Amino acid sequence: KGWEYAMKNTDEIIELIYNKYSKRHSKEHLAFEAEKMKKLILSNVVPIGYSNYRRWEKTVKIYQETGLLDADEDITGLFYTDYINKLNIPWNLIILFSLVFLFLSSVIFFFYRITQKLKVQIKHNKNISNTLVNTERQYQIYFDQGMLGMAKTSLEKGWLEVNDVICNMFGYSREEFYKLTWDKMTYPDDLEKDLLQFKRVQAGEIDSYSMDKRFFRKNGDVFHSSLTVNAIRKTDGSIDYMIAILNDITEQKETEKALRDSEMRWQFAVDGSELGLWDWDISNNKVFFSKQWKKMLGFEDDEIGDTFEEWLKRVHPEDIKEAQADIQKHIDGEIPVYMNEHRLLCKDGTYKWILSKGIGITTKDDGKPKRMLGTHADISKRKSDEEKIKKFSTGFEQTSNTIVITDINGDIEYVNPRFTELTGYSAKEAYKQNPSILNSGTQPKEFFTKLWETILSGKTWKGEFYNKKKNGEYYWESSTITPIKDKKGEINSFIAIKEDITLRKNAEQALKESEEKLKEINITKDKFFSIIAHDLRSPFNTMLGFSNLLIDKFEKYDIEKQKEYLGYIHKGIKNTYSLLENLLLWSRSQKGSIDFNPEQINLFLLADETIELLVQIANKKNIKIISQIPSAILVYADKNMVLTILRNLISNAIKFTPKGGTVEIGVETRRGVSLHEIYVKDSGVGISKEMQSKIFDIGENTSTKGTENEDGTGLGLILCKEFIERHNGNIWVESDEGKGSEFIFTLPVI
Repeated sequence: KGWEYAMKNTDEIIELIYNKYSKRHSKEHLAFEAEKMKKLILSNVVPIGYSNYRRWEKTVKIYQETGLLDADEDITGLFYTDYINKLNIPWNLIILFSLVFLFLSSVIFFFYRITQKLKVQIKHNKNISNTLVNTERQYQIYFDQGMLGMAKTSLEKGWLEVNDVICNMFGYSREEFYKLTWDKMTYPDDLEKDLLQFKRVQAGEIDSYSMDKRFFRKNGDVFHSSLTVNAIRKTDGSIDYMIAILNDITEQKETEKALRDSEMRWQFAVDGSELGLWDWDISNNKVFFSKQWKKMLGFEDDEIGDTFEEWLKRVHPEDIKEAQADIQKHIDGEIPVYMNEHRLLCKDGTYKWILSKGIGITTKDDGKPKRMLGTHADISKRKSDEEKIKKFSTGFEQTSNTIVITDINGDIEYVNPRFTELTGYSAKEAYKQNPSILNSGTQPKEFFTKLWETILSGKTWKGEFYNKKKNGEYYWESSTITPIKDKKGEINSFIAIKEDITLRKNAEQALKESEEKLKEINITKDKFFSIIAHDLRSPFNTMLGFSNLLIDKFEKYDIEKQKEYLGYIHKGIKNTYSLLENLLLWSRSQKGSIDFNPEQINLFLLADETIELLVQIANKKNIKIISQIPSAILVYADKNMVLTILRNLISNAIKFTPKGGTVEIGVETRRGVSLHEIYVKDSGVGISKEMQSKIFDIGENTSTKGTENEDGTGLGLILCKEFIERHNGNIWVESDEGKGSEFIFTLPVI
């Protein structure tokens, strides 16, 4: 049984023997012996076999161990001894005579062989000597002039010899190389496996080894090498010296790495893209469909065959004609790449949209491809998204709101028709422009900074823009800007939905202005009644009081007393008249009934006229009025209004300047500015910072008494402000308490 099995399973038996018995025989030797045994027939095996019973027994055990014979198999008849016993031959005599004959023959043959061996040995020694010389010469030539780096080293002496190739490989001179050690030159990660092999050589387990190993060059670069180390041993088995052979394979390794990287990228691209692959042999209509191709449709690998019909029968009836036409166009060379979108039937009965791409990779004599290789991509979601986008797009196109979509940088990528209708910019003009083309320049930079901070943080911004159309017209928009994020949650664009609220804002502004005007009217009314109730009433109380005293006690008072009381009454009448004059003037100003007639006037003459009017009041307080206005200064203004302005400012300066002070009036004209700055400066009591913000406000009661308890109306500065603003000018005050005040206003230059 073992014989028959062995003849049929020679390779298996050889492998088993080779592995089990310490590889004492090579596979080639065992195969050679097996071929010789195959030439024998079974009936000849036993007679020419071994007569040693133990050898046969060992053989049978091997068969039993390997399963070629059962452990309890009857082995009778398998041994040569049994076969011999069955012949009944007198083997004792035959063996005796055979032994004697063999002994004599062996003695004669022994002496003959000794003689022949001596002759052969002598000749062989001469050949060996010649061969050694030639080998040594060839070795040295190969060592010195070979293409590989070579080094000869001894365990005791270190480097014995190195060739130029290995020196150039490492970048060292021969003298520098001899000072190096093997471990210092070796890349750290490769040292351990090199030492492991070296120790095996030292232990006598192996005489050589090969490996890929990295080394350091002199400049610090790492290079790859193919290293082979051979040990040359002495007669006692110890190592005499070792030869290391290096081949620089850095370029090969880089090429291999590039190839691996390329394959990895390709595999990654295919796997990552979840593409299905197909390979169609057009000549026999066989198609290889990848697992992913089948999985895409819900099938297992063994549920779809390898014919073109497997694809054909699954294509949607509405798509089959166009799909086949595109394939034929590519085969006929009309299009460089086959590409078609069609629906394929899935295992569950539904259809999936597939993008199929392919290209011919081998051609026949007529130039047409014999094979096509391609991919399938599931584009069902894209198709669904396109349908949604189509619906959204229709909504965008027809909505009454403005729709703007920008990229992450804010550059416009889409605008709907309403945008063009409202702003005047076409979609082509707006494309890749920034929405700032609509900026009116009226909203602060901080407004837009806050907007960008909000939307870049992923939040929705809501607010209002005051924009400018292409034709320069201004309009208001209510806007909602929302970030659009990708699957990773990263912002890739923004969508703004805006509504024209110009009419609403105009109505709100009109209402606001109306409210402000009404509020101002109320303030004016309150101020008017306040003046009537207090400022106008107070002088009358004084005059009535002193007039009553004069009526009741006129005869009792002397002339001086009578004059004193009449003086108080006169002062009251004068103040009341001044108040009524300002009140009437202010009232006319509020109603807009004061004519505004600007003309070219001489400011010097107006100032001189005003000073002459007020000089007596100033003289009573010993106040000096100084005019610094050049005689040739001309302004374009309403004469009466300017006189009122100067009269109020100079009289106020006199009022709040103590006795012996000064009041100065002057003008400054700045270069390049079309306005005169006219100032009235005093050396009076000054005005607090708090009061400075109120003195021009109609709603504040800022009337105070002068240094000599002079009364005021509280209307003078308000009139000045209104008259100056009618000239498109400004008025302001610069003052420190205790250091005087300077009122400055502007008028147009001629």
